[in-house]
Amino acid sequence: MVNKIKIYFFPLLCLLLFSACNKSKDEYYAEPSWLDKPLYEVLQNEGNFKSYLACIDRTLYAPQLKEGGYFTLMAPNDEAFSAYLNEKGYTSVDDIPIEEVNKIIAYSIIQSYWLSENLGDIFTGTVDDRYDIGDGLKKQTYYYATVYKDSEYDNRWVIDQNSTSTSFNTTTNNFKYYPVFMQTYFAKANLTAIDYNTFFPNTQYIGGQTVETGMIGNVYNGQIVKPNLKARNGIAHEVSVVGVPLDNMDKFLREDQYNTFKSLLDFKDVSGSYVYKNYIEDATQTEKYKLLRPNDAIDKVYVKSYNTSGLQPLSFSPALELIYDDNRSNLTQSNGYTLFVPSNDALTNYINNRLLKYYHSLSDLPIEAITTLINTHMVNSMIWPSQLKTSQVSTGEYINGQGALGNSYDNFGVTDKKFASNGFIYTIDHVIKSKLFETIYSGIYLNPSYTNLDAVYRVYYNLSLRQDLMKSIITGYPNVRYTLLMISNDQFANDGFTYNSETATFSNSSLVSTTVSERIRRLTRTHLFDGWVDNNINSEVNFTDGISEYGGYGFRNTDYGDVVRYKNNQLQASGNIEENTFVNITKNETFDNGTVYTIDKMLQYSKRESSPTTSDGWNSGTLWHYIQQTAQENSNVSMFADYVQYALKTTSTDALLGISEDNFYTIVMPNNNAIIRAQAAKDLPSLDSLKLGTLSQERVDMCVKFVQTHFLQGYAFPDDRLPYMYPYNINSPNKNIVSTMYRITNEPMKLFNQHTNIVVSKDASGSLTFTPDDVYIDGKLIIKGNYGLPVPVPRIITGTAKTGNNGYRSNRICGRSIHHEYTNYFKFTVQN
Repeated sequence: MVNKIKIYFFPLLCLLLFSACNKSKDEYYAEPSWLDKPLYEVLQNEGNFKSYLACIDRTLYAPQLKEGGYFTLMAPNDEAFSAYLNEKGYTSVDDIPIEEVNKIIAYSIIQSYWLSENLGDIFTGTVDDRYDIGDGLKKQTYYYATVYKDSEYDNRWVIDQNSTSTSFNTTTNNFKYYPVFMQTYFAKANLTAIDYNTFFPNTQYIGGQTVETGMIGNVYNGQIVKPNLKARNGIAHEVSVVGVPLDNMDKFLREDQYNTFKSLLDFKDVSGSYVYKNYIEDATQTEKYKLLRPNDAIDKVYVKSYNTSGLQPLSFSPALELIYDDNRSNLTQSNGYTLFVPSNDALTNYINNRLLKYYHSLSDLPIEAITTLINTHMVNSMIWPSQLKTSQVSTGEYINGQGALGNSYDNFGVTDKKFASNGFIYTIDHVIKSKLFETIYSGIYLNPSYTNLDAVYRVYYNLSLRQDLMKSIITGYPNVRYTLLMISNDQFANDGFTYNSETATFSNSSLVSTTVSERIRRLTRTHLFDGWVDNNINSEVNFTDGISEYGGYGFRNTDYGDVVRYKNNQLQASGNIEENTFVNITKNETFDNGTVYTIDKMLQYSKRESSPTTSDGWNSGTLWHYIQQTAQENSNVSMFADYVQYALKTTSTDALLGISEDNFYTIVMPNNNAIIRAQAAKDLPSLDSLKLGTLSQERVDMCVKFVQTHFLQGYAFPDDRLPYMYPYNINSPNKNIVSTMYRITNEPMKLFNQHTNIVVSKDASGSLTFTPDDVYIDGKLIIKGNYGLPVPVPRIITGTAKTGNNGYRSNRICGRSIHHEYTNYFKFTVQN
């Protein structure tokens, strides 16, 4: 009996022991109570994600969300799904097509782990500073765009570019990004709730608020309701909206309201090829999608892209998800692009009335004009409504045309707006002003009669004067004004110039003793006048301010420095005066930064018509030529001319000692009375002794000094009677200091080639005054500048000369110089 009990007890004991062992093993391998549940279970336990979880179960993401991985979920709650089903007309999540379900789930999964407090940041990967605070606007999701049939390309299979090149980058995909609007981002960018609500007016902006589980914010057109639901394989944020991948700008632009602007992006050249858009067959993508989608009969896949480099680059590609700034830095998670699209009517009217004023069709325009028109409506960053007033487009113009002085967003004329995956699209009721179309340069650029003048500015002044002519209020220069006399193609041809567009070079087989570059530069700038307008002054040249003492002529310096005179819409430069020819001008159009005129012939600085085959026809007369001419026509300054001849002029040529023919000069000529008194004051040896050559070198040097003192270097100052110095200088409107040609070397005083200066100034009446300036070194007076005579008052003499086309005792336009008869003389004395 005992043995039986033992026999029966042993199996029971084994069973008990086995059961105990199994229980110990299960407990050993069981999940610890402190371990977080996977994301799927966390959401399941929350109880209000039934629809979202049902969608997950229909995808291949379910196993990962139930176990492994490391994700951030933007999880729509059941209320969000109810609204989505109602909007789409579905009765349950089971009615949602599987392709749509895959999009919803993949788009809701953000790569990496993001606490809500850091959704407005960017992960840097560095140990000391893990986040760039406030730089995060979008997070990369697991959803990426694939191939589609493009109705604009004969329904062929197309995939959008995923890099700035025309080829597809096989190391990545066309990932979409989930927009999050956190207060950290808004604070750093100085944005407000108005910026958000402009795009999403039906959703309250809640940036900066917190709930029990952490910081909340906005997501697309919804809100984060409950953040930071932590799980072993990531974190979830309950959101109030079902997120669907956003279309990029290129997809939005297929809407009818964008037809005219879209036609510019689709523009084709004369050969029928797209100028900006590319479709390039990609063998790798073709094979990839043949395998992935065998039922779609894919034969070829083309990469669709837009040119953002090369000869006619767009500022950005509307089909590219990646965001690059002007320096090509990748800012995809923190920024986007902005596209302003004029209404179809506004853009059509602008093209017809502005761009095609002198052309028949867009195909006749320079391609650059179309590129500029497009780029003037592009910005390589996201321009929020509050930023519009002070922001500029990619080509440098203020969006509103005036910057801080212009309209804000509310008055800018926005009629619609889109939040695309790669930025903003604003529909506007007008065309944004371009510096190429709204400044005086457009008078040249948009008229085929002036293509050679356009070429001159590109070849010789592309990054300097050409850019200056496009400065105006729309680029932040509200005070700049120019007056431009446009030289036509025929007028260049009449002067012997031809242009080779292939080599971008000018030639002129008729030139004598000068170069193409020298002549064409001077001619071009002789037809341009600088101006300035503000509350105190208006120095824009309009050719109406004549001076009675000079026969009703007005006087101005050209941009090159030559002086011209004008009366009754007729102009003369030095060469025209010598030949007694006139240039007739006609006002053509006024722009933001000045006025353009047409001319019936070119202004000439040389005797081009009467001496076409000699040096005189192509070059300004020499300084001596004009001094001699002045003395012949105005005998009051004949003695000064004699001193120039015998003190400075070489015997065999017209060269003057120490004075270059390449500079501009104001020659202040003491009249005979002043010369005689200078002789009496022992400031000037007698002219007869100078002529006879009987003077010592020291006395000859006195003559040289006297003459050189009255050559003011660098500028020809006319007596224009303006109450300011022209061209106007806002920093010194009434005064200019220039050097004379007299230099002082005095070894005991440690002076070596020391300049002597004249202060040229204006008073309120516009009187032109010349004042010798003192020279101080280290606060000590070294050279005393003074007038030679106590009386009469130093001034220039007006009135008519005896003969000649120049006709006057002052304001005589003489090549690179201007001559004034003067009642006194200048004197500089070294102080011992």
